[in-house]
Amino acid sequence: MNLVSTRDWGPVLLLLAFAVFFPVHNALSARGDLVGYEVKQRSSDPEDIVFTKADIDSLVLSEFGVGDLGSTHDAAALKIYYETVDAFNEPTTATALVTIPLAKTNAPTLCYNHGTTPTDLDVPSQSAMGGDAGYLLTLLSFSGGGYIGIAADYVGLGENAGFHPYHHAPSQAAAVIDAIRAGQALARQLEGQTGTTLSNTDLFLTGFSQGGHVTMCAHQEIEENPTLGLSVRASAPAAGAYDLAASQLEAMVESPAVTSPFYVAYAIYAYHQIYSIPQNLEDFFVSSVAADIPDLFDGTKTAQQVIDGLP
Repeated sequence: MNLVSTRDWGPVLLLLAFAVFFPVHNALSARGDLVGYEVKQRSSDPEDIVFTKADIDSLVLSEFGVGDLGSTHDAAALKIYYETVDAFNEPTTATALVTIPLAKTNAPTLCYNHGTTPTDLDVPSQSAMGGDAGYLLTLLSFSGGGYIGIAADYVGLGENAGFHPYHHAPSQAAAVIDAIRAGQALARQLEGQTGTTLSNTDLFLTGFSQGGHVTMCAHQEIEENPTLGLSVRASAPAAGAYDLAASQLEAMVESPAVTSPFYVAYAIYAYHQIYSIPQNLEDFFVSSVAADIPDLFDGTKTAQQVIDGLP
């Protein structure tokens, strides 16, 4: 099921222009296995799939106002499907975004973990030129500097069905670690096309907001489980809710922001689904609001729509 058309790029490199491996569940697959991938286009031309150094610099300047990026490598971007586990430790197929620099020897891996979103489509793998390109350009800025960029959508977001286990450490760590393994497997698989080899030792983690919490969870799991075969060189978790039961809860109660009900409701709904805590949503919400919670967090609403739907 490999539909391939190719184009020449430069005198040496050959990159797959069409390569779609449709995700098919395999009972014998394991966590971190690469199920399939799709190459992202630079424009409406199906064969326009290489982001040049100049492209990356100009696009990042336009999107983020960051000048003088000084990219040293062209890059390609891909959406991957990979095997992981959900909040109940059941096998599931999730999605992530991967960017690969071209012609880089011993490329390090930089994994970026995104912040809070209740929206299935507001995730890295869905980021594309001609739409919301923020995540795509973030990872391309990494690959312009010679890094393999990886960003997981997390379980329950992107094209993964079901609820998102918000601030559930085990499933968030699993989704990120398995995305790293699958993304690195793809980089190795495409070495002949990209001219890029992978460093087996240089792994960097970072993330913002929920992504800060996810980064810390993934880092802890990697350190405590050497059988994963990963080693973190450095991590930079930023602005995360790390101490949920103490400092985070205290901050929300003492200085409630407009968005606080959104974050609290998201966490309560996730923990209700996973642990039946609370056993009934009415234990935390008035009946009229409790009845709306599943619809508010069904993956189709924006954060503002959820906020507007809460008291």
